[in-house]
Amino acid sequence: MAEEIKFAGGEGMQKLVKRMPVLLVILSIGLFNLLILSNENTLQRGQSVFVSLQPVDPRSLLQGDYMALRYEMHIRGPIPDAKRSKAYVKLNELNIVSETRFHVADRADAKEWVPILLKHLPHSSSFYPVTTSYLFAEGLADCYSHAKFAEFKVIDTGQAILYRLTDTQLKSLNCETQQRWQDGNPAFK
Repeated sequence: MAEEIKFAGGEGMQKLVKRMPVLLVILSIGLFNLLILSNENTLQRGQSVFVSLQPVDPRSLLQGDYMALRYEMHIRGPIPDAKRSKAYVKLNELNIVSETRFHVADRADAKEWVPILLKHLPHSSSFYPVTTSYLFAEGLADCYSHAKFAEFKVIDTGQAILYRLTDTQLKSLNCETQQRWQDGNPAFK
């Protein structure tokens, strides 16, 4: 005779264990949606901050077309050792970063500076706002090679999202509208 194994909690515990996968899926979807809402809020409320880009090679054998991003942050003053630090950027009249500091001298001066969280690139002295790469559709490397600025949306806490890459006039490159594989572009046949 086979004996049934019963949990100490009885039937209530067995029902909970059976429902656990469904509860985990609901919890995961809820957390994912909160993350999406947070990022959408940053995109809508965030201030545009433009960071000039240094030239890079937009091709990877493993990932397809992408652009490795290197930023000109114009850092002044002492640099922290932390992997992630809150910095402050001064913007010119076009919202282009003209100077970056990790400390602001006094409160009166602080109004001119926009907070932004920066990450430290391992084994170098480079700092970057969010990401060091920008993935795009196959065949758009030539268009994206003309990018001169990265536009970030930044909120008061310093959280930033890479919004788009722009040209020298701070206008979107609109690369996706220029070449599209679904429109039968000969480059993809």
